[in-house]
Amino acid sequence: MDFDSTYRLVTPTEDRKREVNDLLGFAFAEGVAAGDEAASDSWLPWRRTRVVEEIATGRYRGTYSAFDNPTVVPGGARIPNLGLTIVGVHAAHRRRGLLTRMIADHFAVAKEQGAIMSTLWAAEQGIYGRFGYGMVSEVAELSVGRGVELAEVEGSEELSVEIETLIPGEHGPLMAAVVAGMTRPGSALMDEEVLRWHTSDAVHGRGEKEPRRVVIVRDGDTPVAAAAFRRQSKWEGGVPGDVVHVGFHGALSPAAERRLWSVLTSIDLSAKVEAENFTLDHPLLRLIGPHRGVVKHVYDGIWARLLDVKACLEARSYGADASVTFALTDTVLPENAGVWRLTTAADGDGALERSDVAPDEADLDLTIQQLSSLYLGGVTLASLYDAGQVRERRPGAVTELSRALQGDVLPAGNFHF
Repeated sequence: MDFDSTYRLVTPTEDRKREVNDLLGFAFAEGVAAGDEAASDSWLPWRRTRVVEEIATGRYRGTYSAFDNPTVVPGGARIPNLGLTIVGVHAAHRRRGLLTRMIADHFAVAKEQGAIMSTLWAAEQGIYGRFGYGMVSEVAELSVGRGVELAEVEGSEELSVEIETLIPGEHGPLMAAVVAGMTRPGSALMDEEVLRWHTSDAVHGRGEKEPRRVVIVRDGDTPVAAAAFRRQSKWEGGVPGDVVHVGFHGALSPAAERRLWSVLTSIDLSAKVEAENFTLDHPLLRLIGPHRGVVKHVYDGIWARLLDVKACLEARSYGADASVTFALTDTVLPENAGVWRLTTAADGDGALERSDVAPDEADLDLTIQQLSSLYLGGVTLASLYDAGQVRERRPGAVTELSRALQGDVLPAGNFHF
């Protein structure tokens, strides 16, 4: 779709933050409570915010932004990645190419700044596939009863715990330190703007919930786990049944994971803990053991888009020998398209080179959305093939490449953005 020439893409000025927030209110049906305007303005990731301006009126009709989120890939390397966020178009200005133009701008800016991948959390699943994003993980929301029995982990009880009202300047750096130590593929660093999202509070908009609290678990002086939470008070018939709503959570060792959740599931007056963003192989589920009734529902986690296919595939490691050609389709970034040969070794090394094989003679056909889904090792090529989504010309090529790409653990973003 062509970009309507009655609009232009611009960088907003500092004095118009309130207008950007007003636009986001239209896009996400989330108004800012009276009294919280200044706090809401401060949360905008302003360094990389761009807006679509209607030329005739000067009004903002679309917006997007991005966080600088260097991200772990299989093998432990951390690649340059921009996390796309607050993407919205005013409801009265849809079907005019605004979203397409903003995504193209994001890709151009990301590549100019050296990013080789873009990630996002999709508000609507049907939108981003056409731009080459693929879902790389599924995550679960859990509801854990107070006092749940957790398996013992050696050294857990020796770790110290602090529970405080969350003070951004004091606890933010501790949370960021925990984030920096997380190694699951998909884990990203928190830049100062995304950290502000997870530590700041809006007094008037939180309703019946208490101020944001924080749990910090330490090994000596070193923070090894953290979680932000707030309780919602509930009483029925004189019996307390508070719900502990957990936002960000993360831990760097089995002992730290166990200590963190033993605290969160034993808070006085609470009946249950509700928390999101758990992979289906998350340590907490193993600590609980049989967890029927704990998993409330499963939904899509982060989505990824490879911006530089060669750089991305050579940055990660592999778990099996393979030498496979694939014809790649990428209509948005055609420089990625063509026939490639990926050669991998069981010791982790991989190399991607252009191939002179004709497209209709390549071992496999892949789209950039499929390759992006496969990249972090959570979605398997074999599962796409079994669903009839991948064409295999050389028998055995799917199995060969699927085994090489598959990771040891399921990938996940370690925080929402």
